[in-house]
Amino acid sequence: MLKYYSVLTFLSVAVLTLLACQQQVLPPDFKSKLLEVEHLNGLSKSEGHLLFVDAREKEQYGNGHIEGAIHIWRDELSDSLQMMRSVEEIEKILGNKGISPQDTLIIYDDHGCAESARLWWVLHFCGFDNTYLLNGGYSHWKRHKLPVSNSVVRRTSKEFRFPTDIQADFYITQSELETELSNADLVILDSRTKAEFDGAFNKKGALSAGHIPGSIWLDYMETVDQNPDSDKRILPLEDLNSLFESRGITSSDNIVTYCHSGARSAQTTFILTQLLKYPNVRNYDGSWIEWSRRQVALNQAPGE
Repeated sequence: MLKYYSVLTFLSVAVLTLLACQQQVLPPDFKSKLLEVEHLNGLSKSEGHLLFVDAREKEQYGNGHIEGAIHIWRDELSDSLQMMRSVEEIEKILGNKGISPQDTLIIYDDHGCAESARLWWVLHFCGFDNTYLLNGGYSHWKRHKLPVSNSVVRRTSKEFRFPTDIQADFYITQSELETELSNADLVILDSRTKAEFDGAFNKKGALSAGHIPGSIWLDYMETVDQNPDSDKRILPLEDLNSLFESRGITSSDNIVTYCHSGARSAQTTFILTQLLKYPNVRNYDGSWIEWSRRQVALNQAPGE
């Protein structure tokens, strides 16, 4: 059994070559969407169109980040209910960050890729796919003693427009989910903690506790290595396959993922679509924050 993912050798060579040429076109192979620190050694500063993006909270970024990384916290791209802002608003925010459509983003966090996957998912929806996630995030980068900084990176603002139209293949709304609830092949996957799923704990923002009826529970943290030295790196493919199969989830299922606000479930969506190649997976943007309001409005019990 493989211990961890490894990016194909040609990816490493391609990265070094593109830096020398000041161009940024990384191989589109789905396996390379999850990058390893070992293959990025030496890429500590933004060069050409390659940008590191820190998707952690502002305070964490200020306490230290990958040298040259810009900062995008998910609240900036979300409305009051933690759902994604309009495409036009996101374009303005990215432009103010100094990002151009030609840039390739290597996104990282310290939460098993939950925050970085949320950004990946938002950008994919908007039509931008020049994105990669860093396995193990900032902690794993530091463990390898690679360059870090606590200086805030500010880039010159640019005019940003998404290169393609909306891509809604990994996206589902509340109304669409309601329509499909009676479908026999629908699998609703809850990526929250067991306490949240059972209704014993309710995070801020939701009006009630519980879960969407018929949901299968699979905490997103089960998809990451719990060894402290692993820095919450995503499990090898073989282990991921076994994990989902143990819950009766297969690639032939019509899957909808959700959590509290769509971040943890974005990580589950990333794993299923980008690593395991499941063909029919959608993340519910509103997740439990929005669904709990539906339950209250209908005056129904929030869970089973």
